Amino acid sequence: MKKTCVLVLAAIFISLNFCQAPGFIETVFNNVEWNDLPGFRQQTQQQIEGGLWGQSQYYHRQNSPHINFPNVGVTVSYGSREGMIYITNQQNRLLEYLLLHEDGSRYLNFLIRPNSQDIVPGNTATVWVRVPNG
Repeated sequence: MKKTCVLVLAAIFISLNFCQAPGFIETVFNNVEWNDLPGFRQQTQQQIEGGLWGQSQYYHRQNSPHINFPNVGVTVSYGSREGMIYITNQQNRLLEYLLLHEDGSRYLNFLIRPNSQDIVPGNTATVWVRVPNG
């Protein structure tokens, strides 16, 4: 009886190794991810001017620490890591975001998976969010 109980408990504990806690999947980016190539910058500015990105919102850690894109279910806010912007996709669909760096010279453009959170460097940025084409 003791042996059976030990085996059952061992099986339960081993199976816990394969369980994932509920919550958002986090992806952390570094400063290298910001794109300052002239061709990319020009193409992105043309897309913005052509209305392909829709309306932007300005994020600032102190003055506007929490912004919401209710039409696509994305929030942009600060978190526990200093100097990082938290972008959270609360929807069950793939979305795309674009950030213009506070110095105005670099962009960050990524797809964000459903129910996930991207953490990018910065305290201030102009943010666009859209449903990707295709």
